[in-house]
Amino acid sequence: MLRERSGSRQNEYEIVLLEELVPQDHLLRKIDAAVDFSFIHDLCKDLYSPNNGRPAVEPELLFKMLFLGYLYGIPSEVKLAQAVNENIAFKWFLGLKLTEKGPDHATISINRVRRFRDNHIAEQIFNEILRQCIARGLVGGKILYTDSTHIKAKANKHRKTVVTVEKTPKDYMDELNAQIDLDRKILGKKPFDRDDDPPSGGGTVTRVVSTTDPDSGQQTREGKPDGFHYSEHRTVDLRNNVIVNVHVEPANINDVTPLPEILDEIEERLGTLPVYMGLDAGYHNAATAHLLESKGIQGVIGYRRHTHAGDHYGKWRFRYDFFFDAYLCPQRLPLYWRTTTRQGYRQYFSDPKKCAQCPVRSECFGTSTTRRMVERHVWQDALDDVTAFTKTPMGRQIYKWRKETIERSFAEGKQHHGLRFARMLGIKNMREQCFLIAAVQNMKRLAKAFSFLLLHFFMHQRPCFPVRNHGLCRWSEPCAARFPCRFSRPHQRCSENLFWRKRSPKASFFDKLISQTVLLLYAALRILQGHFQKIHLHLQPVGLAPGVRPAIERHRVLLRRTAFQQRQQVFHHAAHGRICQMGLQAFGGIVRAGCALVAAACSHVVRT
Repeated sequence: MLRERSGSRQNEYEIVLLEELVPQDHLLRKIDAAVDFSFIHDLCKDLYSPNNGRPAVEPELLFKMLFLGYLYGIPSEVKLAQAVNENIAFKWFLGLKLTEKGPDHATISINRVRRFRDNHIAEQIFNEILRQCIARGLVGGKILYTDSTHIKAKANKHRKTVVTVEKTPKDYMDELNAQIDLDRKILGKKPFDRDDDPPSGGGTVTRVVSTTDPDSGQQTREGKPDGFHYSEHRTVDLRNNVIVNVHVEPANINDVTPLPEILDEIEERLGTLPVYMGLDAGYHNAATAHLLESKGIQGVIGYRRHTHAGDHYGKWRFRYDFFFDAYLCPQRLPLYWRTTTRQGYRQYFSDPKKCAQCPVRSECFGTSTTRRMVERHVWQDALDDVTAFTKTPMGRQIYKWRKETIERSFAEGKQHHGLRFARMLGIKNMREQCFLIAAVQNMKRLAKAFSFLLLHFFMHQRPCFPVRNHGLCRWSEPCAARFPCRFSRPHQRCSENLFWRKRSPKASFFDKLISQTVLLLYAALRILQGHFQKIHLHLQPVGLAPGVRPAIERHRVLLRRTAFQQRQQVFHHAAHGRICQMGLQAFGGIVRAGCALVAAACSHVVRT
């Protein structure tokens, strides 16, 4: 029956609690329970006067406001200050009263300029959030992925000027020059006279600079949008896609250039370097492979197919013989190493007398020369090793995970957290934005991990699980016949969103005991799976005795099937309050698979 409203209710008094207005499953509740923000006060207390001036706004409140802006993709601080005063969940997260007004947007800007920006507070906050992720076991540190993405600068692409700047020398130039001198000494040639050369490969170069944001760089790469951009170099971990490093450069800097600095930052934040590092085809060069090899990292780098479409034979038609240090042409004639250039390329030449009688001479090189030359970088061996490992089954699997980790992290940041555009001018403000967005994404990982721990409390208090669509009873018919709900019809709306059935004290105690047993079994499954996968990764399949490699692959598949497919059945049986027979079967299966994997590894060690 439709009733007429008895007037406006906006002016009525009502006694409410702010705690009751925020849903229990709200994302901000999960983040507040999982993340400890008290460290922000200790980071910023030295930036304030202890006994002089007006009472300041708590820095923890200001940064939590910034977290809200990046978490919900609010594009400006003016709209953020307005949203804080209008959103009840925001007030609860910030610790404000229901009628208390939040800080103004100018307060955030003034504190950023006067206190936070030059003291790298945003980077320190990111480091602390990362430390909490490591403490919770969310970071494995063995397999990392690094890539870069462009961020549009807050600059008009038509307001620009051309300037001449000094070219920054590569970090590896001294090491490369030493290798070149060693090569020429082996060949009996004099070392290059570098007195007239620019120091360490430097010099000057002309660049297009924005008059609005001079720190940004013009992006001219093929397939990328034109204009002034920044590049964020991000590194994520395989285990839970946690961001472990953020590095910001102008977009006109090559992606390979900051890689040595990125590795140093990773080692400083994690305390160690990874075992494997996945990179896309943009990093496929000899300098990158040599850098990873010198650091003791096994690179997994994508490679491009040869696209030579000229009139003569491409380099891919010449096969390199490592034993003789020579190239073999399509006619099986050798090309020997004769000299090394200033750029670090060894030049291999053929015999002009044999080339003169070759039937495919016109297809191999032109008429202006009498012999064929093929170049090879002095660090090409390291690149060949990386390419060979990437083509192995293990390398293909590691590289396959790249699109599920680093690409997904970039997509999440751009789609939901405002990583697509720069909000402020200058590279310092861009670094602050990137660090805070990365910290927000890591907070979501912490909240997700913490929500799994809350599952213990649901199982401890109620023997049945909540369904995915809260409020609809979706138990199967055998379960409804064995443990009927309090409602007569199977799809009737449940007011409590949880199916509660009254049982005796003994039965409730038995349900609690079973629930705790299931949690222990599942934790053991995850721990054993992690250890056995580490054994499988460190055990190189290449060169194993016959029969060992198929056994490893077979038990690895059994591991994944046992740990991932059967765990849903474990929870299903536990939700009905019965003894988890499938859980015991899964536990036994993973133990048997792990023991077989260890036995295969021991067999390989004994045979070798």
